[in-house]
Formats: sequence, C-alpha cells, structure tokens
Amino acid sequence: MQKSLNFFLKSSKTSVCRKVASSFINRKYVRNATTDLKLGKPKFETLLTEDYQPQNFEYNFVADKNTGLVGLELYNLEDFDKLMKNARTKCEDLRNEIVNLKEEDCSSKKEFAEKILNLSDEISNQLCLFLDAMEFIRCIDPRTQFRQKADSVHSEFSLYLHKLNTDVPLHAKMGIVAKDKSLFDLLDPVQQRCIELLYLDMEKHGGVNQQTEEQRIVELRSNMDYLTYSFSESVSKFNRFESNDASLVEMSPKDENFSKNYNYLFKGQNGRYYIYPNYYSNILAFEPNSELRRKVYISKFTSSEKNLQILDDLLTARDNYAKELSYPSYAHWYLNDQCAGNPETVKQFLTNLSKEIKPKVEQELDILRELKKDSTINEWDSFYYRRIAMKQIKPFSVNISEYFPLHKVIEGLYSICEKLFGVKLEPVKLSEHECYHPSVRKLAVVHETEGLLGFIYLDLFSRESKNVDAANFSVRCAKTSIHQLPVTALVCNIDPTIIDDSKKKVYLLSHSEVTTIFHEMGHALHVIFGQTPYQNLSGTRTSIDFVETPSQFMEHFAWDYRVLQDFARHYKTNEPLPISQFEILKKRREMFLGLDTQEQILFGLMDITFHSGWPIIDPITKRKKTTPEVFNEIKAEYSCIPPTEGTSYPGQFIHFTNYGAGYYSYLYSKVFSDHMWHKFYAPLTYPLNREAGEKFRKEALCGGSKDPKQIVRDMLGEEPNPKYFLKNLTK
Repeated sequence: MQKSLNFFLKSSKTSVCRKVASSFINRKYVRNATTDLKLGKPKFETLLTEDYQPQNFEYNFVADKNTGLVGLELYNLEDFDKLMKNARTKCEDLRNEIVNLKEEDCSSKKEFAEKILNLSDEISNQLCLFLDAMEFIRCIDPRTQFRQKADSVHSEFSLYLHKLNTDVPLHAKMGIVAKDKSLFDLLDPVQQRCIELLYLDMEKHGGVNQQTEEQRIVELRSNMDYLTYSFSESVSKFNRFESNDASLVEMSPKDENFSKNYNYLFKGQNGRYYIYPNYYSNILAFEPNSELRRKVYISKFTSSEKNLQILDDLLTARDNYAKELSYPSYAHWYLNDQCAGNPETVKQFLTNLSKEIKPKVEQELDILRELKKDSTINEWDSFYYRRIAMKQIKPFSVNISEYFPLHKVIEGLYSICEKLFGVKLEPVKLSEHECYHPSVRKLAVVHETEGLLGFIYLDLFSRESKNVDAANFSVRCAKTSIHQLPVTALVCNIDPTIIDDSKKKVYLLSHSEVTTIFHEMGHALHVIFGQTPYQNLSGTRTSIDFVETPSQFMEHFAWDYRVLQDFARHYKTNEPLPISQFEILKKRREMFLGLDTQEQILFGLMDITFHSGWPIIDPITKRKKTTPEVFNEIKAEYSCIPPTEGTSYPGQFIHFTNYGAGYYSYLYSKVFSDHMWHKFYAPLTYPLNREAGEKFRKEALCGGSKDPKQIVRDMLGEEPNPKYFLKNLTK
C-alpha cells in the first residue's frame, strides 16, 4: 500500500523557491570520511539483529547530531507549531508573488510562464513537505503525544490547504499559462504536464469553476478528512482488539467443545466464558464442529456499530462533496483523472475478471465439496477445508522460515537493486532525535555514477502504535531543480520468529512476509527513482491505478527461484532453499488462487459500488440500505460461496481510507505488472538483467512526468493484456 497524499498544489527553479525550500532539503547526512563506499555489501546481520542502532558499525553516511525527526527541525512538541507556521508563511509569500506577477515584469513571455509554473509547484512542495511528514508521524510514531500533535497540526494545515484550493485569483493566474496557447507552447512537455495538472487538480479539489461557495467546499473537505482518519484509527484499534467492542462467542461449560477449547477461553465479569477474538482464525481453520465455526465466523466478520456508523458518514460525506463539485458520485469525481476514467470502466473490468476466473473457482470449490461430502460450501467452511486440502500437496520437508532470515532478505534486496539498477543500499547512522524507535534503520540509495539519490527508512516490526499493516510513506518527494532528495519509509508489521542463543540473534520470516517487504520496496524505489524538476510530478504522484505496478512487479522476484536461491539461505548452514520446497510453495499459492482473486474482485466491487452514489435506496421499500446489506448483495451475485447473514465486514475494511473508489487498482495494476514481467523478465536466462532494469527504471519509474497510460504502452510496446494475469487462473 502506498501512502502518499495527493495534494493539489505541488517544484521549482527560481531563486525564491530555492530559498524557501532550503530548510526541508536533506543536507544533514554527510559521507563518513573514515569509510569507503567500495567496502562491499554492508553487514546487514549486525545492522538488523541488534535491539538498538549498532554504534560500532562501518556507516558510510552519518547524520548530523542536530538532525530532527524525519529530517526536519523537529525535536519536541512545540516544534510542530513552528514548522506549520513557517510552512504557511512560505505558501502565502509564494501565493502573493504569483498573484502579483505581471508579464511586463519578466524579460520574456517564456520567463513569465516558467515563473508561474515554478512558484505554483513550490506551493505544492511546501504543502507536501509538511503534510506528508505529519501523516507519517501520526500513523507510525510510537509516542502518543507526538502522534496526537501530528494529527492536530495535520488537520489544521489541511484546512489551510482546502482554502488555498478555492483561491480564485491564484487559480486564474495559473490558468493564464495552462489555457493560453501562446504561453503554454513555450514550455517543454514536462513543464506543460506539470502546470496543466496543477491547474486541473486545483479546479477538481477546489471547485473554482463550479462557482461553489468557498466555505462550503472547505467544510465538506475538512469533514471528509476527519472521518477518513477517524475510520482508520477506529478500524485499527478494532482489528488489534484494543477497542473492547468485538463480537464475542460465548461457550458454556456444558458445551461438548468446552474442555477442548479451554485454552481459547476467558471468563467475563458476568461469570460467563467467551472465546478470545484473537483465536478466531485458529478455530476457523482447525475446528471440525461446523456450528462452532459458523458462530466464530459471524463474530469475526461482525464490525462494531461505531465503525459502521463512521463508514456510513464517510461515504455520505464523500458523495456530498462530489455532488457539490457537480459530479454524479464520488467515484466519478475520484476516477476522472485516473487510468480507468470512470466507475463504469472499473465495474466492467472487475465483472469481466469475475467471469474469466469462475471455472477455476468452481474447480477449487469442487475440491472442498469432495472433502466436505456436501454440495454447499459456506464461508465458515472455506478456511477449514482449504487447510485440509493443502495436505494433498506434498508437505514441506524443511522449515521454510529458516531459509528467510531477515538480514538475508535485505541482502537479497541489496543485490537486486545493485544488479538491476546499479544502486547500493548503504546504512545511515541516525541521530538521536531522528530515530523515533530503537528498531528503525535507514538506508541511503547510492547510484554507481549518479551518486546519492535518496533515503529509505526501514520500520519493519509490529508495534501497537502502528495503524497500518504494511505501507510505504512518501515522507518527501524529490525536486531536482533545488536538489531536494526524496525520503520514503518502508513500514511493515512483521512478527518474526526469533532465534536468540548465546552466539547470535536471528529473525526468521515467512515467505508471505518476504513478499510484503518486496512489494513495499517497489513503492520505495518508485519514490527514489521518480525524480523530476517538479515535486508535483515526482515519485508516486501518479494515478492510483498505476501506482501499484512497481510494487507488484517487485513481488515477482520473491517468486522466481533464479533470484530466490541467491538470498533464501538457511540461517545456520547457508544452504539455499531446495527447489523442491520452492515448488511446494508455488503449488500452495496456486491451489486456491481463484478463490483468493475472487475475494479481491468482491472487495473492488464493494468499494466502487459504495462510492458510485451513497446512500443506496431500496427501490421497493424506499429504505436506505446498510453497507453490510449492499456487500452481501454483491457477494450473492458475484461470489461462488453464498454470503453469511449477520456479518458486517465493511466496517473492518481499512482500505476505504486511502483507496476509496480505488481498491480495484490492485488488480488493475497487476495486469500491467504481470504483462511486463512475462514479456521482458520471465524469458531471460537470469532476470536480474541490467539492461532490462534500466528500461524499467527509465520508462516505468519516471514519476508523474508522463501519462501513466502512455507509460504502460511505451513500456510494453502494445496495449496491456490481462492474459498474463489470468495465466494461472484459467487452467
């Protein structure tokens, strides 16, 4: 998941812009004079397995001791307000300079056009430098006061952003360049794309041309932001069982299953016994009693009334906002500038996939029906019989996790990046104030000829304070015109198996966790490589249905034995994972790939339906439908397994926060990435090919400087074809 806030005024060449951005530019990391970048591969085992940042380590980059949190001048709670005030002052100065700029004050029409572009992009830059950093802190920082303060200033500064988007004089001045052909044609293609996107983004989000009331737009947008964050926080707490409102399954001591499941039970204040919610998944997979599984399934997928109400309020707020801006629905508004273009295209894409994979899904269900000796498979049967069916595959003869120690996985990414792109991932020694948690590490991305390209934070381990499972945060996008380096954060919630003996500590990962790290590294590299002179076009600031392409592309390397054998090494013997065991991994993944894909299609249809007009009114009863009712109707039509009455899963679907009307993009982007992989990399003798890597970097990881539809066509040399994605789904 890519966490990048798409703010609407986003880089610059003028001296004023170079000056105002300087306090945010990362100039506090210096090459350690005592080391040499040619030392070879870093000792990741030492770097990653110590509880704290190792002090006796050969760092090639060392942070200045005064470097603050995420590279900002941020050391205590009072600094949040100082940074916000400075950012607002800079934006106001830039805004006034744009509005007051006259063509006669410039030496040429070209200089006039470029000044408006550069100043406009620098407003975007200042907005994002502050808001992206605050988004990261409020989601990830373990200190409650810091998270709360980051949330507070994020909300306050977002209000300023929304007001800025309704600024008519500013929008009009940008329009002079974006719409006047005599000025627009003086710019190069990248400049033209940047000013056009800035102008249209402001129009889209501020409603300037719709003659809407400024205060009304600001209020609607602020309410959307509040509800989005509230839903994210509430769902995260619910899913971590911190909110005390999970649906519980009672079990009487008289129940025949009581003694067998005693270790799963706790005694409530009322003296009754209940199953711990965090054991629900175990019971669904291992409990032979169908009725108990049914009760547990309903409880597991029942959301709290609080979450369902916040979701309903959020969907209503988004729909009201879109209609205020003269769009039929939020999905129409959101998709207007994405690859898909409109919700009708999205629904067609998802329903076509649903038809294509249905034979494979039915084949998989036949396996479960045979095991159950029943023609009906219910949702509470799936986990249990899928586990039993997996036994039909030859079992592993080794412990797979023992071949994926964390340091070897990161070494694997190091080698992949070096061989594909000519870059090294060099550890950075963090300052005391920058290191917000002992387990956090930082890597500098250094190209063999281009030098330092940017930085990646690694925050991999599970913590209660994290409200995301796995994500990449664009803390700062690049802006080459002022030498602003990108900073991104690769965040996971991994709970590794820890081997800790007297000799050394080792963190062992599942292959699924390895794939997640590779996925998020794809996002991180997109941020690092997607550098342009304009912040608004850099990194992952591209369409939602293209942004997952690089991350899904990187997953392929975790599933290619030619690459995997280089780093999948036993933590004791250093022997590679046997290919026979890798083949078992693949068979286990593919056995129920149809059902897994159908689930993703259902989530995509749920998301696009909710956002294509809310509320949804029953045509017969004229009653407003609930989100669980609508989702069950979707499942009844498109799922091969009947929906379970009494469940209310939508209130747990955290992707509504960052992928509202965009969840389809995971499948949409996978069509692109699979086509790319099977056309250019799978046929190679060895996929870590520098020429192929350079092609991917230059053509696919170019930020938003090109239309993503054009990027895909240029990269593939043809229109994207889903046949590669469907390769293992139509057998």
